[in-house]
Parts: sequence; structure tokens; C-alpha cells
Amino acid sequence: MEFKTPDTEVFYTPSGRPVYGGGGITPDYVVKAIRAQPILLRLLRQNLIFDYSVRFVAAHEDLQKDFTIDDEALAEFRAFLADREFAYDVADFEEAKQYVVLRLRAQIARVKWDQETESRVLSEADPQVRRARELLDEAEALHEHSRQIDAEPGSHPPLGLRAEVGTEDQD
Repeated sequence: MEFKTPDTEVFYTPSGRPVYGGGGITPDYVVKAIRAQPILLRLLRQNLIFDYSVRFVAAHEDLQKDFTIDDEALAEFRAFLADREFAYDVADFEEAKQYVVLRLRAQIARVKWDQETESRVLSEADPQVRRARELLDEAEALHEHSRQIDAEPGSHPPLGLRAEVGTEDQD
């Protein structure tokens, strides 16, 4: 997603990047968050993903952290939903399938290991986290450019300080 350049005063950082006055900080990149589908919200609200995860962990003692939810596990989950009399539209389930699978993996990871492992699973699929990882090289390049500018004597006042012109003898 691109932002329109504001029709305001343009300033430049010491490294030459433009910043615009009058509206706060405009991000360089905008990545929309995933919007949860209603069926996923219902599954979470009714604790069905948690309940299935507890069963899954109990049935898979040798589970490794790189596990996946394959078609067999997904079929077992659907059977579990039928046993719990959870009514849903198959098309809605298919539309939300990748997010249901993600939430299953994350909840299973939490039940088997801990919250940190759950968070790692969730971050793998988070578009904002993924984009941030992609931009690490760009951030490093910006940082290096800024360090080079900082190393140039007289290129700009030290960050956080204002340069004032004048002498102490002024009345």
C-alpha cells in the first residue's frame, strides 16, 4: 500500500530521507493485518481449537516442533467438530482453512511446549512480521548510510542537539 505524498512542507533527515510536516510520521510501508473469518472466531470463542489441541498432544507424545497439520489431522479435527455438534458451512471452513490450520498448530505448540513457541508459529504467517523480515536488509543499509553520515565531520549537528548560530556576547 502506498501513501500519497502530503501537500505539506518537506524536511530531510541527516541521511537525506524526506519527511513531511503536519501529519505525524508516515510509515515507509503499510502491510494490512489478517482479518479473522467468523468461523475461526467461533472456533476460538467456543474453545474447540484448544480442546482439540489437548487431545492431539495427548495422542502424539513424540511430537516435534516442526510438525504440520496434514490432511489426516484436519479430517480428525472435522470429526471432532462433528462430535461436538459444531455446525458450519463447508465453504466457510475451506475459505478459512489456512488460518484454522495455523491456529491449530499454534495452540498445539502452546499446549505441548509454551507460549513462546505458540508465538513463533503465529509469527511465521503474520504478513506484517514477514514483511519486516524482508526489510531487514534495507534497514541495515539505512543504518549503515546513517553511520557514514555521522562519521563525516561537520555533516550535521549531533542527533538530539540543535545547532545555534551566534556568539555568547550578543545582547
